[in-house]
Amino acid sequence: RDASVYFVLYDSYGDGYGGNGYITSSAGDTVFMAPGGGWGTEAAYGPILLGTGDYTVSFEEASWQSETTWDVLQAATGTVIATGGVFDPVTFNIADGGDVSLADLSVSIEYVEAEENLYFHLYNTGAVGAYGFSLDIYLGEVDANCGNENADFSAFIDVLAAGDTASLYLSDPVQYFGDYGTYNVGAFADVNCVVDESDETNNAVTSSVTFTDPNEGIVWNIYRQTGDDDFATVGSVETDPEYLDTLVTGDVEYCYYVTQVLEDGTTETDSSNHACATPESSEADLCPPTNLVAEAGISEVFLMWDAPGDDGEAANSLSDPQIANTAEMNIGQERLLESVNRPAQRACWNYNESWAYLWYGAEGIGRASIFELEAGEWSLDSVTIYDYSNAWVGLTSAEANVDIVLVDENGNSIEGGLLATGTLVTDGSFGSLGFDAMVTMEEAGLVKVVVTSLTNAGDVNGDGVDD
Repeated sequence: RDASVYFVLYDSYGDGYGGNGYITSSAGDTVFMAPGGGWGTEAAYGPILLGTGDYTVSFEEASWQSETTWDVLQAATGTVIATGGVFDPVTFNIADGGDVSLADLSVSIEYVEAEENLYFHLYNTGAVGAYGFSLDIYLGEVDANCGNENADFSAFIDVLAAGDTASLYLSDPVQYFGDYGTYNVGAFADVNCVVDESDETNNAVTSSVTFTDPNEGIVWNIYRQTGDDDFATVGSVETDPEYLDTLVTGDVEYCYYVTQVLEDGTTETDSSNHACATPESSEADLCPPTNLVAEAGISEVFLMWDAPGDDGEAANSLSDPQIANTAEMNIGQERLLESVNRPAQRACWNYNESWAYLWYGAEGIGRASIFELEAGEWSLDSVTIYDYSNAWVGLTSAEANVDIVLVDENGNSIEGGLLATGTLVTDGSFGSLGFDAMVTMEEAGLVKVVVTSLTNAGDVNGDGVDD
């Protein structure tokens, strides 16, 4: 006769135990494995169906063994069959005549259109609770093989009591399929097959689910008021609730409201709220983004530009200067070409926040940006780098020297013109060097921010020269 048991682990500190725990038969076969990890104060598994005979509980060695204990409990009654710690193996016996009550897990799939939620309803119709298993979700046909890792989503379930139901859902599932339509969706309760059940054939399911656009066929009419005129129809849209009004004049206020056409095709709902706006005049002094630069990367093109600042932003602000991968920007070379030059001082001056690069070339080669600054007090905030050296060459630390220096019209450093210097350190992905200083420009001039590599990454591009 068999027995149905739970394997329950406890940790007095509350951070779990790092070593795996095993129940093995007298023949040395692993009947169950409880994974080590940060499972907290308690982790329970089962029911586990054991046949008559001797079994041994053992654990891999890990830190803080004194904090962790365990019980083997009879699933139907909670009676302790065996208990112990993780230092030494413990052997226990399952006698003939034990209780064999088991769980029975199944799952169904339901799309609730009104909520735009895709539900996965998990049931336990067995005689005892199910502990420590996963519910896996598949955007397509289910893979019904135990232990497969092909799911698109997975949720760990601590416990589902006998007779209980748990419902999980994906919000706005259309985003995962790309468009409205009919698709197969799969689910597998207890994908690792760690819960012994009275019926092992009903854990996996595939359902055909139809996602319908809630706006399909809906017609909206758009009304516009020009200045003090009456409202008049300017257009209508169907299904896609968006309308672009291009026939407008600057410095004229326009107000809008929307109605929905009802099912009879002629009756309209009451109007929506009114929204008004005044487009800028063609004579407006706009500050569009400038200095668009494209840099080729590995299977990507990086775009950089200077965005105008918000109204009222302080003119004297210098933060996050741009670092670009351009041969013309080495230390001591000529000033940047106009296509990549820093913007001159203007009414909508803004700080620059843009990409940085891992460049090829010998250690000690630098990259720079030049800024044209008016006379006055300037705040020197920081230099920030988004670093690709970890993703490209596996570096976990990289350093660069940062110099901020006055330069002449050719971009060459002026003697005695060093304003600030420091060493910037990244973790291979990101780094920032703060200055929190003030710079006084006695007269208008050019300031160069130079970032010089200090890290040798080896021969990255295979040209025989360390990079």
